Amino acid sequence: MDATIHPRIDQIRQLEGKIWLPEGLLLAKLAAEVPADQQIVEIGSYRGKSACYLRHGALEGSGAQVLCVDLWTQHSLPLYRNAENMRAFEANIESLFGFRDTGVQRFQGASVDAAKWWAEDREGAPIGLLFIDACHDFQFVEADFNAWSPFVPVGGVVAFHDYLNARFGGGVTAFVDGFVATDSRWQHTALARSLVAFTRVGDDRC
Repeated sequence: MDATIHPRIDQIRQLEGKIWLPEGLLLAKLAAEVPADQQIVEIGSYRGKSACYLRHGALEGSGAQVLCVDLWTQHSLPLYRNAENMRAFEANIESLFGFRDTGVQRFQGASVDAAKWWAEDREGAPIGLLFIDACHDFQFVEADFNAWSPFVPVGGVVAFHDYLNARFGGGVTAFVDGFVATDSRWQHTALARSLVAFTRVGDDRC
């Protein structure tokens, strides 16, 4: 998927956010491969730039739904607690996909609580693409992965942002290298700048 192919990509790349174009294009590509009977879940959405890449990719593919999970105004850090972030998220989705687009849904709250809701309200619907980009401390990355990865079936993908970004203390790197890359159930799929993706290839550890 090239940036010159679809004009919407140029709009998305200009949004305020913390994701580089090659990372966004990889997200869009992965989203386009998610079957219609599976869903896309993003943990950590900020102002919606990555969510827009995901929704764009889904529309280029089978139209899989996107669920965005974020604390927004409940966040402990002032930078992310700002209510303007939530308003910007909604405005960006609306400007790019229209007011009536229902392909992007929002859950405000902790990731682990959202996973419990997913198991109960959504009856554990299969997740074809899980994108983890919330708090980058090791324990939070681990908690997000453990809470959501059971919903990813064989053939589904989990992606982590800031895998190679030392600015965040290496929590993502340590978890991915120590617990995902070494797990025979997951196979390395792609790397774009600091976004790494793994495909589930098995249900049981070999």
